[in-house]
Amino acid sequence: MFVEGGYCYIEQSTSEQLNDAEWGNELVLGYRMYVKETSRFSLQLGDIVSILMQDGQQFTCTITGVDFTVNKIYTFSISYVKGLVKANGRISYKEKIANGLDPATGFPVQAIASWSTPVECRYIKTEENLQAKNQDEPTLQVNYTIFVAGKAIPSEQIRLYNDDSNLLGEFSIISTEYLDTKEITKIAV
Repeated sequence: MFVEGGYCYIEQSTSEQLNDAEWGNELVLGYRMYVKETSRFSLQLGDIVSILMQDGQQFTCTITGVDFTVNKIYTFSISYVKGLVKANGRISYKEKIANGLDPATGFPVQAIASWSTPVECRYIKTEENLQAKNQDEPTLQVNYTIFVAGKAIPSEQIRLYNDDSNLLGEFSIISTEYLDTKEITKIAV
């Protein structure tokens, strides 16, 4: 329902498109959004808007076009993109559970570590150094970028498996980033 003061009217303007992306595919949907009195919003091209539908469905869109129509009603083209991770492996997160205090010393007892159930991911080798050395011994140094569907909250370390369930290694996490417009978590190791 079109109501002044923050509400808008949305209609689908283009059909689904499936585009290639580094994490697999992207499902792209196009909509037209009609807003009255945009002075409350000051929307521009490239802005990100969060849409909450009357049925409770929520999604994040990017403004791809702005058009002024009659009677102070503004029309925006918005694009909703959902990242679809094309899995080529799995990851497990290292979970640490506190083990309490040593009653004799009062110091913390070493935490108990375990690995979570593996979840599907897409990994890309970003760097490989065959000449790396660790304490003057040759070693293989590999960095990966990993994509996981949804908002993943990783720990400090992960195990990375290929699609044949072979362990590629245990890695420390360098950084994580949630791509809210794609609904994907990007992890650098």
